[in-house]
Amino acid sequence: MDSRESLLNALLSLRRPAREIARDLSACGWDAPSSVIVLDAAPISSMLDRFIAGEVSAAQVEDWASCIECRDDIEYDPPVWRCMSLPTHCSHGHLQGNLQQS
Repeated sequence: MDSRESLLNALLSLRRPAREIARDLSACGWDAPSSVIVLDAAPISSMLDRFIAGEVSAAQVEDWASCIECRDDIEYDPPVWRCMSLPTHCSHGHLQGNLQQS
């Protein structure tokens, strides 16, 4: 089994389907005594770039954001707090309005 850190890094970079990684992470348990990795702006920027380029769908971005949101083992880099409404928005597209390419 991959380590929690390895799985979280795979999730942030979306190396494979988010739900598949989340399933593997469930073996580690939901609660973590402390954060394992830090989410900075790079994975968010990368995901949006991939969406704009058509490499990932809006549904994939939503799944990705849902799997990241509210995890105890992911700490948010302070500047990311300012843009944290983006993953929340993406993870609740059915409530906030779906992502759309221009």
